[in-house]
Amino acid sequence: MTHSRCLTVLVGVVILACGQTPATTAPGASAVDIGAPIVPYEAIDLGTLSDRISAQATAINNNGQIVGWSESWQTGQPAHAFLWQDGVMLDLGTLGGSTSRPTDINDLGQVVGQSTTAEGRWHPFLWSDAVMTDLHPGAPNFNPYPSPRVNNSGQVIWSDYPVGVSDTKDLPHPFLWSNGVLTDLLGRAGSALGINGRGQVVGGSTFDRVAYVWDNGKLQFLPSLGGTARANGINNRGQVVGISQTASPTIGHAVIWEDGQITDLGVLPGDSLSTTGGITQSGLVVGLSLPTTTYAAAIHSAGSGAFSCR
Repeated sequence: MTHSRCLTVLVGVVILACGQTPATTAPGASAVDIGAPIVPYEAIDLGTLSDRISAQATAINNNGQIVGWSESWQTGQPAHAFLWQDGVMLDLGTLGGSTSRPTDINDLGQVVGQSTTAEGRWHPFLWSDAVMTDLHPGAPNFNPYPSPRVNNSGQVIWSDYPVGVSDTKDLPHPFLWSNGVLTDLLGRAGSALGINGRGQVVGGSTFDRVAYVWDNGKLQFLPSLGGTARANGINNRGQVVGISQTASPTIGHAVIWEDGQITDLGVLPGDSLSTTGGITQSGLVVGLSLPTTTYAAAIHSAGSGAFSCR
């Protein structure tokens, strides 16, 4: 029988700084290939839950606490969320159903993810102080992968169907859970993809495909490079990163918004597409640059390169 175990890897990373930030109308000069330096690392076998034979890690916090799930699909044992710390793997349980999978952990050790309920529905959860809480009671069962994210204040974001929806035509809405209060951020279909320590949330709307920032009840829609846009990350300085179509409907570029103004981060030499992967608190942006000329081809492209940008 094959055993699959998850690893945590300690790696030293070398990042080459970008050049000067280009103007919106002249992309390309700021994206620098960071390469793939070979660095020493240590791989640690995290093991599995005692009654399961495989495991997968999904997130780690700054204290070295790791979350993931462990299962035995070969024998029909469903996945259970776990928290690993100092060599001990703790089963976090479920919301009453058979399965749970974590997606994020903050520096307080609070874990979020999705779990099945006793009725078999997938709901987002927050695990804190050994208690797993259903964050969206009564939600329908149309979205098995809400993928919640949590900040260090215990505020949680995800995309899900509103309570009372009877079919999938409505599509998921972006939600924020904060101190027991649930907020539908757009009041319509969209996504919640990033949250910072101040509780500012970013994402995109579904039908008109506009990037937004939600800040303490105030909703701001962000400009684009000429087409649709989506925000996927925000740091504590309020710098927002994402992707925007240019004037060409088949070309999208990585972008950063500061004080409501958009800057095109460009592409690596010879490429035509790029997207952001995240932003640090100091404003360092990482992402992916691709040589293809259509979104569909970009998903499957093998000739892509990572970049970093300041």
